[in-house]
Amino acid sequence: STMSSKRIAPAADALMETLQEAGEVLQSLASLYEQQLEALRATDPESMEARTTKIQERATTLEDLNQKSTRQARLLGRVVEEVPDEPSLQGVVRVLRDGVAPDLGDRLAEAQTAVAERAQEVNQRRETLGLALEYAANLNHELLVAMQEAAKDTDGRTYTANGQSEVGSTDRS
Repeated sequence: STMSSKRIAPAADALMETLQEAGEVLQSLASLYEQQLEALRATDPESMEARTTKIQERATTLEDLNQKSTRQARLLGRVVEEVPDEPSLQGVVRVLRDGVAPDLGDRLAEAQTAVAERAQEVNQRRETLGLALEYAANLNHELLVAMQEAAKDTDGRTYTANGQSEVGSTDRS
């Protein structure tokens, strides 16, 4: 019906707006993970903590946007009518592209692809950070062990002014 086609554009636009917002949040997440990596390399725990808080906030926002886009895709599916019950975004895009509103279908597909690519980038950076943190933890553990060994080794030794070591007497007065 012409009635439903009039309602398709606003419903599709609302969904595209949400997808764009999600893309922006993902972009900021990617950059935050990059900053985390830099803070790790610079051994700056305060900066890491601050970024972690921001990452948690962005992740919550992203979760809200994902729920919103799911609702909007369902609504768009109902407006398009030809879409089966509980439509996925892919299903809606397919029906739009197949003739209901091809250009809208294309634009929605592009928006969806952009979000997917950004999400992939975020996952890669998060993985890189995870590996770097693991590596740093292992490194620090080995460093700690080495320092303890070194400390054990130097116990009871005193170094003279010319750098030679003497075994110190056990009764330190």
